[in-house]
Amino acid sequence: MKKRFFAFIVLITVVVTGIFIWFSSNHNHNNDFTIPFVLSVLFALTFTILTELQIKKIVFATTIGVIIALIIKIIIDWQFDPTSHNLFPFEILIDLIIISIASLIGAAIGFIYRKFRKRKFFGNR
Repeated sequence: MKKRFFAFIVLITVVVTGIFIWFSSNHNHNNDFTIPFVLSVLFALTFTILTELQIKKIVFATTIGVIIALIIKIIIDWQFDPTSHNLFPFEILIDLIIISIASLIGAAIGFIYRKFRKRKFFGNR
């Protein structure tokens, strides 16, 4: 069951991130870092708060999902201009580092929220 849930998290991340970056106008590269970064933070935060999965699995699933969406974007861009991503391995590596940091930030915030919720700091006083 956990493998299916992990795959579900990856699928949600790929589809939602893809919707924002695959359909960019004229295939500009102005949102290649900002939108995936923000979405990674939000996905990791949401999945950490809503699920009881381990933090490292959430970070890994979110990172994989965004990287898959970016690879699909590169393939789409190659259809329009084969020279647009000449250094795509470096682009993927840079995205991997940035998205991992973003996912760690979101998961850390969610983990802190989890701890506070279990101690009932936000509950009845």
